[in-house]
Amino acid sequence: MKKLAIIGCSSIGKYHLERLVKFNDIVELAGFCDLVLEKAREFCDFAGSGQAFTDYREMYDTVNPDMVFICLPLYCCCLLFDVVILLFYFFFLFFFFNDTATTEIYTLSL
Repeated sequence: MKKLAIIGCSSIGKYHLERLVKFNDIVELAGFCDLVLEKAREFCDFAGSGQAFTDYREMYDTVNPDMVFICLPLYCCCLLFDVVILLFYFFFLFFFFNDTATTEIYTLSL
């Protein structure tokens, strides 16, 4: 089972969370991060699992997710540049050298 974390627990994150809970047999919703801790806790309650955080670095180190959904407005994404670069590197290696993972992610996006 793959661990998934979400950064950003507002409308964009809620949209994705509502769909991701349908895949609880292959995805563990392990961590939720928002500047407002109560929003992250609401996501934990909705998902029925996971931990709430206000610091995405702490969440990444604690949860050690296989996938991270960055659900922020575009003007905020540059604030997470270090995570985006790390994840891009991970996804590049993972997807181009692992056909099974590509199939799983494609299935999740349907």
